[in-house]
Amino acid sequence: MRILKNSKIFTFMVCIMMMTMLLCCSTQALADQSGDFAYTVTDGAAQITGYTGAGGAVTIPSTLGGVPVTSIGPVAFKSCTSLTSIIIPQGVTSIDGWNMGGFISGAFEGCTGLTSIIIPQELISIGDYAFSGCTGLTSISIPPGVTSIGNGAFSGTGLTSISIPPGASIGSSAFGGCTSLTTVSIPQGVTSINISAFYGCTGLTSFSLAVGNSAYSTINGMLFNKAGTSLIACPGGLTSISIPQGTTSISNGAFYDCIGLTSINIPQGVTSIGDFAFYGCTGLTSINISQGVTSVGDFAFYGCTSLTSITFNSAATTIYDDANTISSTATIIGYDISTAKTYAAKYNKNFKLLAIPDGTVIFSNGQALDLGYVNNSAHTAEVIQDVVSSNAIYVITFSGQVINNSTGIILTDLSSLPAVTYKDANGNIKYFSKGDGPEVTTLSLPSVTLGNAMAGYVYTANFSATGGTPPYSYALASGSSLPAGLTLGSNGTISGTPTTSGTTSFSVNVTDSSKPIAGTAINTFSLTIYPYEILAKEPVINLYPTKEQQISVKLDFDGKFTRTYPDYKNGWEVIAHPDGTLLNLDDNNKYPYLIWEGILANNNWDMTKGSVVAGKDTKDFLQDKLSLMGLTPKECTDFIAYWLPEMQNNKYNLITFPNEEYSQRVNLTIDPKPDSILRVFMIYKPITEKIDIPAQQLTTFNRTGFSVVEWGGAEVK
Repeated sequence: MRILKNSKIFTFMVCIMMMTMLLCCSTQALADQSGDFAYTVTDGAAQITGYTGAGGAVTIPSTLGGVPVTSIGPVAFKSCTSLTSIIIPQGVTSIDGWNMGGFISGAFEGCTGLTSIIIPQELISIGDYAFSGCTGLTSISIPPGVTSIGNGAFSGTGLTSISIPPGASIGSSAFGGCTSLTTVSIPQGVTSINISAFYGCTGLTSFSLAVGNSAYSTINGMLFNKAGTSLIACPGGLTSISIPQGTTSISNGAFYDCIGLTSINIPQGVTSIGDFAFYGCTGLTSINISQGVTSVGDFAFYGCTSLTSITFNSAATTIYDDANTISSTATIIGYDISTAKTYAAKYNKNFKLLAIPDGTVIFSNGQALDLGYVNNSAHTAEVIQDVVSSNAIYVITFSGQVINNSTGIILTDLSSLPAVTYKDANGNIKYFSKGDGPEVTTLSLPSVTLGNAMAGYVYTANFSATGGTPPYSYALASGSSLPAGLTLGSNGTISGTPTTSGTTSFSVNVTDSSKPIAGTAINTFSLTIYPYEILAKEPVINLYPTKEQQISVKLDFDGKFTRTYPDYKNGWEVIAHPDGTLLNLDDNNKYPYLIWEGILANNNWDMTKGSVVAGKDTKDFLQDKLSLMGLTPKECTDFIAYWLPEMQNNKYNLITFPNEEYSQRVNLTIDPKPDSILRVFMIYKPITEKIDIPAQQLTTFNRTGFSVVEWGGAEVK
């Protein structure tokens, strides 16, 4: 039977190979060739399917066989290691790739010599593994209209920073293994990021999140859901972390391949640890799982090859029933009657009883007596949690004295703390002295600098107490108040949308869970709410000289930059070409245009004239007005592709183009001086009812000589 089974497998594999060969032959038979490029034509559009040239600097033609090129096929440049730079023409909307039963291929997969690429603004989709393994690629400008970045699209590349387009979805391992990646900018519109998108990015230390993102938040550099309760991803380059109070779940793969992490404490509020949560954390040596955790997912601690101990402080935590859930190197520490002990016994793992001298004894009635001492100025020795027994009184003595039943404490000099003796539920005498149990440090609420807030925008911040006995409870001190629109939760999270500007000082009380007497601490903080300002988004500067020449570009405005591309270092110095392509002299890379975003300090814009447009009609309105003002079809497409997703779902938009006012507020200096310049800046405001306002008169731009075209916009509230 074994021979027959293997024969069937062999026959099946042969069939698969033959089908693959036939498919390849069929594809080649249908493909046309033009110069170095193989291509196919479908419905009047060409897809590049192969490249036979010598590599180097390659410019893909905009047409092949008389039809426009609209896509780059999944094997077009695969493993072309001699390719150093590529310019993809306007009109290309997709760069393809696929994964068929584990066989992967991307358009530029394995192009290890590729260092520069110019992508057209019309691009919508970057397919699976499109640039996977392009180790020489250190930077790339992804157009704002891209809505999908596929699985493994940039995995294993040399990228050092990335700005994700607004509205793009990020696939599995899209940037996995990018060990040089240090900066990730997530814009306001991104709402879908696969949990494994940044696995193995060991140089990444924080996520940069745009103000107003509706799906995510960042705390201590880590990515959370908007509410700040679910930890989604920890940057792979962090070596020390503090999971904030208020966290209730650690998502699947949250700390995947965080190889620099050595220890971690799970706070009391966490109730679940997901699948693969700490997978491959090879530097992790110990972990303490709090009493509130009810479940630990599959492979949660697999591959933690340095893990020596994992402590379960609950007897009932559900541990996924698989030998690989916890690394074989770890000693499991738990109660005598517990799920931890059952799991360790089933899979033959080391187990150590969590008992004196580890600090806890299980009583027969199912209750626990936690012993500890508080190292503070009062030299207080404390029974942290007293046992309430139903039918018997178990005597606890302290150096021959009975501990006060109402307080559970007596004073002593901790330098010579004598032994505590007590009887357990079976009448046995037990002993506890300094060093046998946990030291409970004095509760404190450290001073922190609260992040700046802006009136009209969602704001969150977290306090984290230290010492004492978690979990903690937070509340405003008597007589203190937060800025209007903000509240403080008992978990220590400030949240809400501030409505007024100004600086407010307030005090916060924190209470721990010490029993029978809870510890308290207080601290005073200051929070500044800045006036509402508008964010100038995606102003794009196009330079069209009549000949190749060096050009200096500088901006000056009342406010601050939030993003520039390429980096703005007191200006841009570029070599510009008549077709608009630019060579940035700072990094010697090519770019199609210059991009900046920034906060403009004054939000008082003249909107007395303009147009009120239904959301569904926004596309046609913009096409008409932009063309009237003189934008080319390509520039119109770029503008609409960026702004339409933010505007089309509003009931109405009040739209105006204060181009002259914008030019006065944002000074653009270009040397040498251009012959003609067009600056299109849109201001819009979502409204729910149609109103009548005077129409705005727009003028048409006449391009002559060296011309400059800039477009951008902002939303006001």
